[in-house]
Amino acid sequence: MSRRYVALIEAPAAVIEKAIAKGVAKGMSCVCRLPWLTLIADRDLQMTRLEATPGVIVGELFRRSGADGRSAAERIAVLNELPDVCWGAYIGFVHSPQGLSILRGVSGPNPCYFTRLEEGWGFASDAALLSQTTGQSFVVDWQALGALLLYRESRPEQTCLAEVRELLPGTMAVISADRVDIRTIWTPEPYIAAPVGAFDTASDRLHNVILRSIAAWAERFERPLLELSGGLDSSIVAAALAEAGSRFHCLSYKASGADLDETDYARRVADYLGKSLEVVFPDSSAVRLEVSAAAHLPRPHARSFIQETDRLSWNAARRIGADAFFTGNGGDNVFCFLSSVAPVRDRLRSRHLVAAWKTAADIAQVCEVGRWEVLIKSVRRSFHRSAYSEWHWTPDFLSRDVVTGTARPLPHPWLAACDRSDPGSRAHVAAILRIQNYLEGHARLAHAPLIAPLLSQPIIETCLSIPSWHWCAGGRNRAVARAAFADHLPKDILERQGKGSFAGMISRILESRKNQVRAMLLHGLLAENGLLDRASIDQQLRPESPVSGRSAGRILGLVDAEAWARSWAG
Repeated sequence: MSRRYVALIEAPAAVIEKAIAKGVAKGMSCVCRLPWLTLIADRDLQMTRLEATPGVIVGELFRRSGADGRSAAERIAVLNELPDVCWGAYIGFVHSPQGLSILRGVSGPNPCYFTRLEEGWGFASDAALLSQTTGQSFVVDWQALGALLLYRESRPEQTCLAEVRELLPGTMAVISADRVDIRTIWTPEPYIAAPVGAFDTASDRLHNVILRSIAAWAERFERPLLELSGGLDSSIVAAALAEAGSRFHCLSYKASGADLDETDYARRVADYLGKSLEVVFPDSSAVRLEVSAAAHLPRPHARSFIQETDRLSWNAARRIGADAFFTGNGGDNVFCFLSSVAPVRDRLRSRHLVAAWKTAADIAQVCEVGRWEVLIKSVRRSFHRSAYSEWHWTPDFLSRDVVTGTARPLPHPWLAACDRSDPGSRAHVAAILRIQNYLEGHARLAHAPLIAPLLSQPIIETCLSIPSWHWCAGGRNRAVARAAFADHLPKDILERQGKGSFAGMISRILESRKNQVRAMLLHGLLAENGLLDRASIDQQLRPESPVSGRSAGRILGLVDAEAWARSWAG
């Protein structure tokens, strides 16, 4: 089961008929045809027809209680009321007096990209599908690609294909008179502005909303496959799935070399919950650097080493008959794992000096530095606020023209809406936005959806209402989440502070493929279009030059971008 769809709005009949034929050839079908809308989608993608207004909603809908939300959605009179009534992985299409409206839900997976056709508009779950069904040809926007490489965490509406834009989560496109206006329907600000007071109240609320939200997702799928590392986030998802009675199976990747082997932690959780666990072994030699898993997307947000975990996950899913992939991805982000002094700055802004001193001690313990160092840095930064500090600047290996000539990205609508909020709250919102870059670009999505349930709208809203200093209470990162599941997981799992990574695998891939990487970067499209600093790359990739873990990740990221660019440049 995949989640592909193409929506043609006010398109001519000839374009519609060709698009339907192309969709059928890809295993899709025309699931809705109205005078203004033609919807081509996978047959098992949930669709809800509205009663009070002409339109449809594609994707899962849940009520706030976690129950099926289709009947509630059917009765809404105005599309922008939907996020208050329901949550889920949906895209809504409505014909209203204001114009033709397209709304993307707050939480995914629900990608939505769009383009202007010669007549009408096209919206789709990915850019390649949009191109193939409409006959539109898209070209790489090299300036936008340079900006993305410099500010890789940002996620603007503009993509790296000149003719393609993204409808961002929680926003609505209103089409009228041959133009599209983008309106922000949902923002974090109301939840930040109504903070939870006590730590215990926060942990109770988080416990309840996680159980309710993950139970809703569990009800949707018969046999999920959960990636379980034994870290806090994936373990919380496992505990909530078990509480919901889900027939899920666990999969863990066994590290080699310098990477932390987490399989003992994963097995501890699986045994504690009475679930089976399969351990698989990623093979770095199987990764193909010339292939981009994001070739169908309008941005190169795919990491080459994920090819191997995708392959192993899909093989495991076939063996057990899984119909969805579940992950703990986004836990760090939604649970406000900040390695910064922002929570102390929040306390200082509230003028609670004793509390600020305590929070400084907590942050010092989380970051393993001195309390006075934290406090002094907090005071200094309170006088130097940057409106764009949420996106890290990564100039490594980029050309001088890109580094000096690229404007900072415009604030995301969510960040713009909470511009006056405390630094910790803004950093929390930025972290939640950052993870959106890693929910696509997985080959296994062609077979089954990837569900990141910790990014469900009710969980996001609850977490945003929890003050930043609660998340580091007692010198523990994600402290509220740990307290919320204290009765559901083994104590040693709840006390884990660190986590594994694929840094060692990334370094092995680079060291074993230096010649291929050199050829791709020094003589490829990125270099040809002036995006790269060839001299620094050449120096770094010399046989005698050791590559640090940070540089290895950066260079392979550039290789991923090169492979992506080649897929769109033919």
